[in-house]
Amino acid sequence: MARNHRKVWVGKKCVFCGGKRPAEDCEHSPPRVLFRGQSRPKGWEFPSCKRCNNGPSSNDTLAAVVAYSQARDAIFQSKPLSEDMKKLVDGFGSNFPFPYKQAQPVPIYDQSNQTWKSARHCEFTNQAATSLALWSAKQSLAMWYEFTSSIASHHCVIDVLLLTNTRQPNEELEQAIHKLGPSSSMSTKNNVVDKNFSYKFQLNSPKNLAAMFAQYHSGFAFVSIITDRRSAKLRRRGLQYKFSTNGHRGIHRI
Repeated sequence: MARNHRKVWVGKKCVFCGGKRPAEDCEHSPPRVLFRGQSRPKGWEFPSCKRCNNGPSSNDTLAAVVAYSQARDAIFQSKPLSEDMKKLVDGFGSNFPFPYKQAQPVPIYDQSNQTWKSARHCEFTNQAATSLALWSAKQSLAMWYEFTSSIASHHCVIDVLLLTNTRQPNEELEQAIHKLGPSSSMSTKNNVVDKNFSYKFQLNSPKNLAAMFAQYHSGFAFVSIITDRRSAKLRRRGLQYKFSTNGHRGIHRI
């Protein structure tokens, strides 16, 4: 491990499992695989135990394939897969051999509202969708640490809602996302948000509450709400998926 990476985690606690385990590695969040050519900007490296860093690593591949396949250029431009993309798809197939319940052809219309070509509307299995939601919860815990400089405790609850090209937010949710403010990214050039990854994050410190919207390649996105207080797990209502974390189990669905 490079010396500058060691500085991230030596003597610290894992930020993904309630701060109960010593950090042994550094986690890149978002991971390199989500950046084209793996040209990831420097920064956003987080102390992590080996279990949290390596355990759900296949979910990075899942998130990357979903993000790349829903990018505008993947839908509207037909071109051969690069060698990097071929490796990514092969890894995806190895870890998730049956990720879809069904895949139905749907038309894509041009600006004249004429059928131009077709794509496939894919519905994930429960296992694949839950894995993607768990990955989103992990990204949310990284952002909590980035903006609060504190580790979310074992009391925390992370509610997650997955958004795709075929599952758009309703009007109420769109308004809530809009209220989170303008989008930011890890690095900007001429104040242009990086399309590889953009986010909105709003923190309510007195209530130990945060809301996040993250989007990858202008396609796949998720909304999450992180609540870190003793009463959080008593709340019945929430988003599509609900997770917590601790030193014994790591991030897990509740």
